[in-house]
Amino acid sequence: MSPPDCSRVRGRCRWPRRGPASEWHPAQALLYWQLAVERGSIHRDEILGTAITETGRFPAAQSAWGHYVEAHPQLLLAYAQIVPPQYGSYYYGRWWKLRANAPDLSTLELRDFYVLAPRWGNKEDFEEWSKRHAADGVRDYRQWAALWHAWGEDDRAWKLLSIKLVEPSFPVVPSTVPREVLETTWRTRPENVVNAQQLALVRQRAGEQAGE
Repeated sequence: MSPPDCSRVRGRCRWPRRGPASEWHPAQALLYWQLAVERGSIHRDEILGTAITETGRFPAAQSAWGHYVEAHPQLLLAYAQIVPPQYGSYYYGRWWKLRANAPDLSTLELRDFYVLAPRWGNKEDFEEWSKRHAADGVRDYRQWAALWHAWGEDDRAWKLLSIKLVEPSFPVVPSTVPREVLETTWRTRPENVVNAQQLALVRQRAGEQAGE
């Protein structure tokens, strides 16, 4: 589905602009932008961000958008990522209360939840949430593992991944990547299994040579 033409909405809804007051009244402009958001489909979050930017100078715009997302709670997480963090945590909390246990969470909501949960959520709440959304975990196991890792639960993250992923076979031929690069990658990205196996082989062969 094509997104609404934001350039047309933007041109019609700038404020102030010349012409009769009915053409540029902030309340009318906000209404047009809200309609664009509602028709945004998969582009909804992007259009919401554009709308808030374009209406930022309107009197009471922040309050108007706050009331709007409260009335459309599926937008709360998208809004939480746009506003300053001190307000974002509030809207994340509102989403958790109003939408977290809903059976119809959209792909966009889940995506935003996985981004924001490490910042404003906690592992205890996620554990309870995961029991009610086990079906989502079948598809989103990588994101779930990333959340457990963010909360320091690496054993749980690895257990989840090990169920879903087939471990690559141990390399037979040494990597052509220099050892120092393998070492650096191991320190910065320990979850890279292939790199870890290649480094292990390099270390193993170096030990055999040293023992000869």
